[in-house]
Amino acid sequence: MTDSGDSDMRTDQQWTRPPRESIGARWSKWDLLTKLAVVSLVVASGGVISWVADGFAIADRFTAKRPVTPSPSAMLNVAPEPPPAACGQNNSPDRFSVVISRDGEDATGQCIGYSDGEDLMFGSGKALPEAQSRIFRYNREVERMAKEGWPNPRVRLVMMTALTTKLKLPADERYPAEREAMEGIAIAQHLALKNGKDTPSRPLLEVVVANAGQGGEHVDILLPKIKELAQSDPTVTAVLVAMDSRTSTRTAMQELQSYGLLVLTSTGAADRLGEGMTRFLQLQTTTREQSRLIRSYAKHLGLGSIINIYTIGNPPPTPKNADLYVDDFRAGLRKEFGDGYQERQWGATGFDLRDWCHDRYDGIVFYGGRYTEFDGFLKEVYRTCRKGNLPILVGAGNTSRYVVGDPETNGRDVAPSDYPFVFSSNGVASATCKPKNPGNLQFFLEAVKQVLGRCQDATDVKPLGVRTGPAFDIINIMLDSVARQTVAGVKEITGAGIHTEIMERNRQQAFEGVSGPIHFDDNGVIDSGGESLMCLHNIREAYVRNTRGTIPYEVATTGAHGSPIVGKDDCPHP
Repeated sequence: MTDSGDSDMRTDQQWTRPPRESIGARWSKWDLLTKLAVVSLVVASGGVISWVADGFAIADRFTAKRPVTPSPSAMLNVAPEPPPAACGQNNSPDRFSVVISRDGEDATGQCIGYSDGEDLMFGSGKALPEAQSRIFRYNREVERMAKEGWPNPRVRLVMMTALTTKLKLPADERYPAEREAMEGIAIAQHLALKNGKDTPSRPLLEVVVANAGQGGEHVDILLPKIKELAQSDPTVTAVLVAMDSRTSTRTAMQELQSYGLLVLTSTGAADRLGEGMTRFLQLQTTTREQSRLIRSYAKHLGLGSIINIYTIGNPPPTPKNADLYVDDFRAGLRKEFGDGYQERQWGATGFDLRDWCHDRYDGIVFYGGRYTEFDGFLKEVYRTCRKGNLPILVGAGNTSRYVVGDPETNGRDVAPSDYPFVFSSNGVASATCKPKNPGNLQFFLEAVKQVLGRCQDATDVKPLGVRTGPAFDIINIMLDSVARQTVAGVKEITGAGIHTEIMERNRQQAFEGVSGPIHFDDNGVIDSGGESLMCLHNIREAYVRNTRGTIPYEVATTGAHGSPIVGKDDCPHP
């Protein structure tokens, strides 16, 4: 499905400059971003810095050009974002933070660190702090119960993610995937507290939120501090990693495993993400399985060729920090389509989208890049090929973020309304208030009402978020394991013990998740299927009305062990 590379900063909208903010003399030098064509620095008195840079913004979102090639006329107005006042004040073992403001790097002063309380939160806007605050309030309730002598076992989970950027963008949706994952965590905390008050063997969940900065660039600062935390607190047993599937993320996960922690990811989908790991659980189907499903769907349409148009993301990959998600998709599709496979980098020199319009190309145009650049790509395809000559468009799992995200923030409010496309996803089933087959979802939706205040009306078509259900599922699997071990008389709960118990039970039966059964292969990667290709007729009005055209529906899916099932329904491709 999706990959946490969705955290890449939006680059194809026109933003207005927020009010200038004083950051004192802490930052004396700006990092000139390599992707900006023109930068004008304006230094005001009193240590106030504001700047105007030509770059990623596009004045007309509907006719947006390639997002990686800035328009000289488009101006992006931004101001430095000061770190929270508590950043750098590390008076508790449960707090660590440092302002990154080295010359030539993060002159905006990202706050890197971890916290389990509301006195230190990461990111700005409204939605991100609200999601963290919700988690921290549940932390306080767990602490209260522990002080009162409740006998429940306690488990502390570290969520390692990215919540700050080098630029200040006035939008709560700049990190939607991370917010959704935190909402899933909060639901797990809520149900753990509810069940724990009735059953002493049920564990209570505390969460430490760790911010590695934009693109996880500063994870090396966090790792030794998380090691100290894990060594000083035996209840720290697991880490949920929600960062891009890059080699640097894999290296960090390997390091976290060496601390004795169970490493979880509900977002990473790259085939090679878990290499070298022995205590690892990955809840998203791999790009290899997704590639097989796309090949089967192409056969169903009578097509044997595909052009994979991919992006390089932000920050760009390097030989030491490859983009595993994008690269593994390229390899998977190349294997499945053979001589029928071609690929191009979106925005590369000499790229001409007209070559892939229907009159010149009889195959699938596949968007295999990061979701943050899909808006510009979609509109350019529509503008270039025009109605009547549009190609069959299929999107990687990242594009589901575009479908369920805030339309005004991500540009979907002015996207084409008459260009059906198919996208890959396995979280959409748990992202609606009225699923086709409620099953195990009912108790989850009741918790959603209480925790998030959503789904009060079953007719509400607004999606919850693709990442909410999977984050809840993987944490719930861990908590159920702790409960079973407690009943069995296990005195010391460890990351290794949790993993061993989960894998032993996994060999006997699948786990019940909010989106269906969950089973892992011997490497800890989900292999129980559930990956879907969803058709959406009207991209602009997705989830606005409860109609066939505006609500995605399934046209293909994977069964057990990734076996494709195609022909359940048809999508009216152009």
